Amino acid sequence: MDLTAQHPTDGRRYQPFDGLRAILVMGVMAHHVEWTLGDTTPIFEAGWLPVDGFFVLSGFLISTALLREFANTGTIDIVNFLGRRFARLYPALLVVLGVIGVVGVVADGRPFADVWPSLASAASLGHNFNYRSVSPLLTEVGPLWSLGIEFQFYIVFPVIALALLALRAPRRVWVVLLLAAMAASATGRAMLGVERFPESYLWTPVRMDSLLGGVLLALARQWGWLDVIKPAAARAVAVISTGTLMALYLTLDGFDARTYDWGITLASLASTGLIGAVLLLPHSRLDALLSWRPLVGLGRRSYSAYLWHQAVFLFLMRHTDRGPWSRPVVGFVATFVLADLTYRLVERPVLAWSGRSLRTGRTAIVRTRLAELD
Repeated sequence: MDLTAQHPTDGRRYQPFDGLRAILVMGVMAHHVEWTLGDTTPIFEAGWLPVDGFFVLSGFLISTALLREFANTGTIDIVNFLGRRFARLYPALLVVLGVIGVVGVVADGRPFADVWPSLASAASLGHNFNYRSVSPLLTEVGPLWSLGIEFQFYIVFPVIALALLALRAPRRVWVVLLLAAMAASATGRAMLGVERFPESYLWTPVRMDSLLGGVLLALARQWGWLDVIKPAAARAVAVISTGTLMALYLTLDGFDARTYDWGITLASLASTGLIGAVLLLPHSRLDALLSWRPLVGLGRRSYSAYLWHQAVFLFLMRHTDRGPWSRPVVGFVATFVLADLTYRLVERPVLAWSGRSLRTGRTAIVRTRLAELD
């Protein structure tokens, strides 16, 4: 989950996106509250749905940043881009995994042989492909499958985007390629179905439609296609999208055949619609809600909260005597306390250091320039 929630036109941080991130991460956490209740059926069924929202938002933000860079410089500094993304995401991930490993061995009494494969997989770029073999050994790293998809997208998409931009591909080529890839992703997921879980749920090809929906939204914004949408229509899209997402969140779990047939596809479309509506409705009630300062603050810590939450919930279930209905409150508070510490002590300092290093060492960075592709 990329955290560069920037303004889509000038690069300044865009607060409504931070607010949206807070809602999304709390949606994931609310689904996993089952761990604090003693492994019961989730109250909120579709824990996968907020992740698709993160995917759409990441696709939009990453594409917007790459398009802006190409417009300003005539190139995309792929090494710089990857350096920034990994500096933002990897150090916090390694810190959390280190703590999970220590707790697993010392507090839970797990054999190290049962701990290290899951930690190594979660730290790799392909955790979503290894889920069946390693995650059951250490359930704390289960939600981190989505990071593998994000990392893979960061590596592959900038290269494709640079090639298309350098070749001055017409808009119709972009649209046809994106729609074809999105359709193939959704079709492949439906064909595999729930019977082929986890392949049909976790593997990158069957979750690309959400990321690419964000890419298409970024292009529509860049090309001015969103400017023709009237505020009344945008408000209608916001209401319909929100209602659709809430209905899906409350009804379709990860082992429902409908989730694979059309549920994830519908969630991707609704997430794209909602994010587009946020862009089109500045100074609206929706904008004010998502820009509420406490919500924005939580959103800026959403990545670390995502990393910590399941480990916290499982620890509380295993090592506390509190009643099951008090654990969720303690779990949410503890998760965001740890997320705040990780944000302040790891995420921000490392990102600031990496930014200075990449700027001062720019002459040593291999740049992929437009002239080299001609």
